[in-house]
Amino acid sequence: MYIITNTDNGKLYVGSATGRNGIYQRWKNYIDNGHGGNTELRKLVEQQEKRT
Repeated sequence: MYIITNTDNGKLYVGSATGRNGIYQRWKNYIDNGHGGNTELRKLVEQQEKRT
C-alpha cells in the first residue's frame, strides 16, 4: 500500500500494487504516463495539464 500526496491541494490517493513486479511496476507506470492507468488520477492529471 502507498499514498500519493497532491502538494497543490493536500489531497491524498491511496493505492496498492500486487503481482510479480509489485510496487516497482506500479511506480514505473506512474513515471511513464503520470497516472498509472488509474482513471480518477488520470482526470486529475488532465485537469492539471489544462491549468498550465
